[in-house]
Parts: sequence; C-alpha cells; structure tokens
Amino acid sequence: MLLMSKKIFLTICFVSFLFNLAIGLLKFEFRFYIVGIVNFALSYYLLTKNPFKFYGWIFIFIFSIIFFGLGINSFFVSNSGFIGIQLVLIYTISSIFAILLYIFKNKKSITITYVVLYVILSLNFRNINNYYFSKLHEYEIVGSKLPILKIEDIEGKVKNVNNCNKILIIDLWSNSCGYCIEAFPEFQKVYNYYKNDKEVEVFSVNVDDSKPNRMMGHKLVKKYGFKNFFASKEILKQLKFNTFPHYMIVSKDGKIKYFGSLNTSRVETYNNIYDLVQNEK
Repeated sequence: MLLMSKKIFLTICFVSFLFNLAIGLLKFEFRFYIVGIVNFALSYYLLTKNPFKFYGWIFIFIFSIIFFGLGINSFFVSNSGFIGIQLVLIYTISSIFAILLYIFKNKKSITITYVVLYVILSLNFRNINNYYFSKLHEYEIVGSKLPILKIEDIEGKVKNVNNCNKILIIDLWSNSCGYCIEAFPEFQKVYNYYKNDKEVEVFSVNVDDSKPNRMMGHKLVKKYGFKNFFASKEILKQLKFNTFPHYMIVSKDGKIKYFGSLNTSRVETYNNIYDLVQNEK
C-alpha cells in the first residue's frame, strides 16, 4: 500500500485538528453527527497512508485521545460530569471502528456494523446524556420524603412546600445560571401542558433570597405564566445539591421521584418529564 509523504500526512492531520477545533462552535448534536462520519472515514484513510507508524497513530487520534481523557476524568477524578459525553462516545467508537477496518479484511461487515451503531447512537443522542448524568449523580434524596421547604413569593408571603396531595414539578434555578434562564421557555411549555390539570402543580424556585437578587430574579421570570418563589440557600443543604438548574418531581404522597435535568422532547425517552409525571397519576 502506497504511503503518503510525511509532509502531506502532517498537513492533513493539522487541518483535521483545526477542523475539530472549528466545529467546536457548533451545537453538540451537530458536532456529534459530523464527527461520527468524518472521524471514522478520515482516520481509516490516514491509517492506510501513515508513514510514521506508531507516532502517526498519535497524530491521527489526538482528538479522540483528548476526549477519551476528558470522559475518564469526569467519571473517576472530578465526578462532576462532562457536558459533551456524547462526543467522548462518538470519538472513541468511530476511532475503534476505523482501527478495526484497517486491521481486518472483512471491511464490509465492519462498515455496516458501524453505520448501524452510528444511526442508533444518533437517534438516542439526548438519551445518552440523560442516562449518563442520572448515573453519575444518583441523588440520595430520590425516593425519600420531601423535607418541608420554606419559600416566599415576591411580596414575601410564605409558602411551605410539603405533601399537598398533588404532583409537584419544581424548577430550582439561580440568577447567575444562564442555562436556567434559557430553559424558561421550555419550562413554560410544561406549565402550559399541566395548568388545567388539578393533580399537578408547576412552579419555579429562585435560590437566592437577598433583596437585590430577588428583584432581578422577578424581572427574569415575570413574563412567564408559571409562579416563581424564592428560597434561601438552606434549600441546597435540604436537597443536597449545589449546581443549577435542577428539576424535581414530587409524588402525591410527598416523595421525591425525580431530581435532574428537564427532559421534554419526544426523542428523550429516558427520564422524560411527561412520562415521569404520568407514572405518578
């Protein structure tokens, strides 16, 4: 097999590196689709033209190595989670299949197997993320009785959240969390879906009860239909979490049934908010 000149090989690897950096500007979902195709095809091609032997493999798989390292770190070191876990998965799998395609002769079967796997992973892009974070953060409060949460509305009227014979859907957010604010329109859709349902109550809780932050928080949510309340940071200790946003579902008997992300899309079949609520009815 004719090998490529070292200069051309390194040039293509460098361009590939820049390409991977450039697509970092895209949303994770689009990056996933692109990487699944480009990394598989280009890695195999470069393996067949590699003039460096061992060192060439490092040049070819540098981004796969980086993302694999980030994934391992998120599980075993930081334990904080890695938002691009789907990219870790697709870089790793596409690289492995490119290597298999290079080593073994049955190239048709390997290619078909990869294509089928790629399609399955693509269809479950969001479920991968939901499953990963649910397993990474298996909150001990899930399944336990909801502690009495003291919250207030903008006028200072106190509301104690406990067993009220309703299913509660609560958005726990903070002013400093940009993603929390971006997710309000989606949470509004959840509110709209259940606003006439007497079995379900939907509201948000801004975790910061200082007066300046309370006014700022009120401005951020006042255009939405769901009620917003305020709570002190004591709620962080009560519910044992420290990042935002978190969405909580409480059953009619006052038990915390779900604590995690807002999964509302029809393609999100794992821990889908609507399905979880329906299971409690």
